Amino acid sequence: MPHEPVLDVYLDEVGRIRATKAGTAETSYYPAIAMMLNKVGDALRPKVFCLHHPSGDSGIPDFGLFEQAQFKRDEAPEWTEAVNPERGVVEAKGASHSMATLLASEQIKEKYLPSYGLLLATNLWQFRLVGSTGAILETFDLAEDEVGFWKLASGSRPDTLRERFDAFLSRCLLTKAPLRRPSDVAFFLASYAP
Repeated sequence: MPHEPVLDVYLDEVGRIRATKAGTAETSYYPAIAMMLNKVGDALRPKVFCLHHPSGDSGIPDFGLFEQAQFKRDEAPEWTEAVNPERGVVEAKGASHSMATLLASEQIKEKYLPSYGLLLATNLWQFRLVGSTGAILETFDLAEDEVGFWKLASGSRPDTLRERFDAFLSRCLLTKAPLRRPSDVAFFLASYAP
């Protein structure tokens, strides 16, 4: 079976959800986001596991990003004080939600960033990786606007977009990972190449 690009997995699922005309603007798309992040996380070493609605003392982020190495085989991930989402958290909104409004929210600025140190914010088509100080570390837009995003979800996608999106998500999931090998540094440098 050929490797299916992360972008296609994500957008095919988003398109299918929208086509039902029965989904909500935000939460109906959570499975597509988790599927996308887990597909990227499964290719990393150690793997990164995306847990939907993890509990914690600072509210309930939409997703927590955990190093799979924190859990033993067949052990259900459980959030305790000793186990935090080492790779950060994710906050997602619907496609028409303003990214500026999301990033300025009290929830992100006063709860998630101080507690978790790294946050990936998305409105399905815009992605912002935000550090503990509130600085935007990485950005990626799948389209110029929401209309373009929905066209992309139901149409063809350029290979360059597939490659850039995969590299972006990999960098996001590796941002808090220790760089132990020269190949780790090489990945980061190569992922920024045009």
